[in-house]
Amino acid sequence: MKLSLLSFIQLPSRSLTVGRDADSFCLSGGERVDLRTLGSIRRIFRLLVESHCARPGHPVSIAEIFEVAWFGEEVGESALGGRRGRVYTVLSKLRKMGLASVLCRKSGGYHLDPHCLVITESSLAPLDARLAS
Repeated sequence: MKLSLLSFIQLPSRSLTVGRDADSFCLSGGERVDLRTLGSIRRIFRLLVESHCARPGHPVSIAEIFEVAWFGEEVGESALGGRRGRVYTVLSKLRKMGLASVLCRKSGGYHLDPHCLVITESSLAPLDARLAS
């Protein structure tokens, strides 16, 4: 019996193509979703992509997501929605925009499916530059 090397390699079932500077995405050849005018949604998506590229499957905490999306803004948990509510709302929007099959919740936060192949159309700017956009 002859076995091929490919029979031992698990190929990703989905791919996520990320536009320049995380300004858009396309999941497994579907429609391109434009995030250019969606500030906090784009920043959260970008954080999830960067985290996935650096450490697939490692969750990003609610606190870190909030800080990236609304950096410098003070919001108490008792305020309507609070930090958690804002983050949950944006994550829900990302799911509705087409990421439901690859956006995962894990104890400690959220991450992209580690079995999803993420293809970036160009390199993303360093984390510090992200806060300026």
